[in-house]
Amino acid sequence: MNHFFLFNKEYFLRVIDQSIIISNPRLRLHVEIDIKTLNMLLTYFEGLPEQEWEKIFRDCSGKDRTQRFMGVDGLVTDHSGFYENTKSTSTMLYGEELFKLLCKRQVLIKHSAHAQLTFKTMNNLLDQDNLGSFHQRVGQYVLLGLRNSEPWRAWQNQKFSPDGLKLVGENYLQIQEPFFDTRFTNTDMNGFRVLDFGCGNGYFSAKFAEAGATVIGLDSSEELISLANENYSANTKVEFILTKTVLESIEYLNNLNEKSINLIYLQDTLLLLLNPKDGLPSEILSELFQAFRRILVDGGEINAMEPNATFWLAGRYGDSKAPFAIVTEYRNHVFNVVPNLGEMIYPLANEGFGLVEYTHPEHTDPNHPDHVYAKEFPIWDFFRFKLIK
Repeated sequence: MNHFFLFNKEYFLRVIDQSIIISNPRLRLHVEIDIKTLNMLLTYFEGLPEQEWEKIFRDCSGKDRTQRFMGVDGLVTDHSGFYENTKSTSTMLYGEELFKLLCKRQVLIKHSAHAQLTFKTMNNLLDQDNLGSFHQRVGQYVLLGLRNSEPWRAWQNQKFSPDGLKLVGENYLQIQEPFFDTRFTNTDMNGFRVLDFGCGNGYFSAKFAEAGATVIGLDSSEELISLANENYSANTKVEFILTKTVLESIEYLNNLNEKSINLIYLQDTLLLLLNPKDGLPSEILSELFQAFRRILVDGGEINAMEPNATFWLAGRYGDSKAPFAIVTEYRNHVFNVVPNLGEMIYPLANEGFGLVEYTHPEHTDPNHPDHVYAKEFPIWDFFRFKLIK
């Protein structure tokens, strides 16, 4: 059957380094085309039969510029999915092959609803047709690209040096650490007791201890807790505890003395607990926050550094000196990874925690390629929740 295909209206046009790029920011798809292809798409945007498209594309050319693996350049870098390096992309295609590429990348579709069909979770590890969630995309890269079995290892390797003693990850180094140091490390925390929930390799737990606090670090990764103990066991102010599940964490917290903790700190952890798709069931989340409430002193706080729900996963476009963001999800979660502001605040407010500060940590390196973007569109948010009587 000779199917009818029309131009997908969700695409927009860019010119980059004298190349014509058409992009779909919602699906993170990008194709480079020549002027003849562009003219044909604009002339016959209302659609043609398959054989007609193949015929008019004989003298046209184009190639794929879509980076399907997410996380290659880091977990907090640009996720627009665009291949900047033209040499690393596929070869130029013509005629029937060009038509197939434009169909594969949803430039040409059978009907408008067809484009929505790709907003589905992946069917399997090799699925390249469905957008999938952010975790699925990163997991695909980790398993196929890095050939690792644990998706968290991509985070560990991109954020820290192999020994875990140095922060090296892009934007973590320029945003998270300077903000943390200003807020905590460079202050006097003597007499404070801190719970670092989801402490990972203990890097930031040790910073709390450096400031004078007594610290308990909890994490579910046996390997990361082992690394934390290896690096910081000599520091008597910090203790690392392995709790393999959230229920184990709750049990541990419920065995601590009441009103014994001044500060509970979470960094890139609330998004996992409150994940719109795969987060904790509400009853377990409530139990956890009740455990937090029980161990906090009167007026105690939860502090959290979390990816910005609006801009972290937004596509980054335009010139690096004047970038703009295209937001494709907020309430209608496409990548199902970050709760929006309301979804972040309500579960805590429901257990008696009031939001007393909401800050966008700034990028501190003016020479970094993400500096201007992060100055305008925050990558992380910092929350202070105070225990309300």
